[in-house]
Amino acid sequence: MYSIYIDGIGSDTFGLYSLTETYPLLATRRTSTEYVPGRDGGITFTGDYENKELQMKFTYAPDISYQARRLMYPRVQEWLRGSKLVLGYEKDKEYDIVKVGRVDLSITQIRDDFNITFTLLPLRKSVFSNDDGIINDIDIPIDAFDYPANMTKPLFTEEGIYNVPNHGNYEAKPVISITGYGEVTLTKGSKTFTLIGMGHLEPQVDPVDPNIIHYVKIKETIHVDTAEYEVYAEDDGYIENKRQDFSGDYITLDSGDNEIQIEGNVSEVYFDFRNTFE
Repeated sequence: MYSIYIDGIGSDTFGLYSLTETYPLLATRRTSTEYVPGRDGGITFTGDYENKELQMKFTYAPDISYQARRLMYPRVQEWLRGSKLVLGYEKDKEYDIVKVGRVDLSITQIRDDFNITFTLLPLRKSVFSNDDGIINDIDIPIDAFDYPANMTKPLFTEEGIYNVPNHGNYEAKPVISITGYGEVTLTKGSKTFTLIGMGHLEPQVDPVDPNIIHYVKIKETIHVDTAEYEVYAEDDGYIENKRQDFSGDYITLDSGDNEIQIEGNVSEVYFDFRNTFE
């Protein structure tokens, strides 16, 4: 028996013990087979992953009274409507909940049991906060796990060639935030993208001679979301579409090291992503 966490709240909060009935260790890929007349066997085409189904059994702790269990259920129902799932035996990884299946409740005076099936997106992501070392609302220090690299959000402050490691075993899709002026290009292998027209010139009066106007380059920050295929800037909560200033490929990060080349007038290039696992 162990706890699970939904949106950072543990099942032990409600006095629930949880037991995994069925855990899909590997994600299943979609496949289809085509048969060609005159050819032995078939041709199998492999696609993306299917959702995972996790079947669990919950039991209330034996010292919780019948009346207390009845009063607890509205809170449990609300808890089960959450969107993020962490299993107690792998607290460094998180699932996205697609839906919660039917819950069949067995009630007696001395104990309650129920089974539940979670439909999950197939890939897990590291759940470390990159800022404070806490997993969601669960008070677990980062030194409890051998994944210190999950804490890294690579930040570069000038053009050059850099390594961006992805310590998961699956492709990661970062949000790349670039602060710069003019034209900036990022390249990884055969994939590259360019942002043009970044920033603007701002007139400033000369402090000595007010008849003289200087134009100062004001840099701009643009975000490239490689998962959602969005390019945008933010200003006081207002989001401006910058897709027209973007050309090229949406750069993702392979498992392992990724060599990234940055070219142009930049002061900050920031990769925000979480390691991803099958």
